Parts: sequence; C-alpha cells; structure tokens
Amino acid sequence: YNKIMALQFKRWSRGQTAPDVLLCSYPTAELARQAAGYCRRHKTALVLDVRDLWPDIFVRAFPDCMRHLAEAALKLPEFRARRVFSRADAVIGVSPYFVKWGLMKAGREKKSMDQCFPIAYKAQAFEPEDLQEEFREWERKGVRPDTKNICFFGAFNRKKLDLSTVIRACKRLSETYPEIRVVLCGTGDDREYYKELAGPCNTILFPGWMNGKQIQAL
Repeated sequence: YNKIMALQFKRWSRGQTAPDVLLCSYPTAELARQAAGYCRRHKTALVLDVRDLWPDIFVRAFPDCMRHLAEAALKLPEFRARRVFSRADAVIGVSPYFVKWGLMKAGREKKSMDQCFPIAYKAQAFEPEDLQEEFREWERKGVRPDTKNICFFGAFNRKKLDLSTVIRACKRLSETYPEIRVVLCGTGDDREYYKELAGPCNTILFPGWMNGKQIQAL
C-alpha cells in the first residue's frame, strides 16, 4: 500500500505546476522519499511533518534483549529515514520531541522553520449549570472539589507511555495522603494491565473514555 501511494503521487505530480513549498507527512517513508526527489528536481522547499517515529517504534516493540537484532534488521529503513530527513528544508511535528527526533534523523540543529504544532480541537465551554449531572457522577466516584485530582487523558500503551511509575507512587502515597485521586481516562491495549497493577487501591480510577462535558467537569 505504501509503495502504491508513493507511485500514485509520482504519476500525479508529473502534470502539476511545481509549488513553492511541499508539505509531506512522515510516515510513510516511501511517499516522503518521492516527495524529497520531486522537491530536489523542481527546487521546491520540502517540509516533513512527523506523525510517527518510523522505524524506531518497531524497535521498541521488541524486548530489550532482542533490540540489537531489531536494529540490525532495520538498518535499511533507518538509512532511508535519515536520508529523507536530511533533504527536508524544515521539520514540523505535533510535539517538541517529534521535531527533535526528525532533526536527529536529519543530523542538524533546529532552525527557525522547524516548529511544533500541537494537535488542537475546538474548545467546548459548558456553563456550570450544564454540568451538574457530570459533577454528581464524579462525586459518586470519589472525585470532589476537596480532593487533589491528578488526571490523564489518552491511550494506554506501555510501549509509548509508562504509567506504572505513577500508579506505584500513588499506591505508596494513598495511606499518607488519602485525598489524592489519580484519574486515568481513556482506553487502550494496556488498560487492563494498569488496572491489575493498581489493584484494590480506591484512589486510582479508570473511568474509561470521557466526553467533553465529563472532561470539563473533572
């Protein structure tokens, strides 16, 4: 699929007027390589938008004892990633780390055009009177204005984000500071793992996926 997409871009771009700037998402590596070649031929500025950390994420999927084998198997994708990023005039991403990662692949320091553009969404501001049911629901769960609430919203994936340390710390602090609440909102492959790790600790909550009103009330 990735190769087909890159080939389609190559064919389509032949009949197009060359732009001043070409914005290309990375991955896929195949499409980014085609975009880099096109920009070099047409003297067009190339901006690579880092959406995921290929091929590094594949290495992280392996246990530590096998990562050297994974790195060896992924030498060619790694070489291609470094080559395509070295040809980019600018690197952007949804977080500072993503931009830093792209620049590391490019082998250069950050410039003015290398910027972070966080993922945003339209703010939904609800009036307090519209959130009364959500307030009551949180209080039924033990989350109140007088508790110290630590909140997380996202996907549970141990390979991308370690919440184990937070959970273990909260369990140790729960007896000394019973007013602390750690509210871990969301779904994901490792949600059950984290729930099992939290055990019967009633200061750690897993309410699941939350909508806009529930998030604002929290």
